[in-house]
Amino acid sequence: MSVPTQPSDAPLIPAKLFSNYFEVASLTGLPLRFVDSLIANGTIHAKRVGDRVLIPRHELLRSANVPEEDQR
Repeated sequence: MSVPTQPSDAPLIPAKLFSNYFEVASLTGLPLRFVDSLIANGTIHAKRVGDRVLIPRHELLRSANVPEEDQR
């Protein structure tokens, strides 16, 4: 049985529903302060859960301009 693979140009965003901003910074290579400013100015919508800031996966895909059919 073969395992389906992603096209080489597909973004490698984890399949989990939420990432914290440390993970987002690591995934994107952006500085933490920049990720923080994207959240603060509303470019990326985040959810506060207690003292944690979580970014939904669909927000990462949207902000990376990944077409909806590639958001598996």
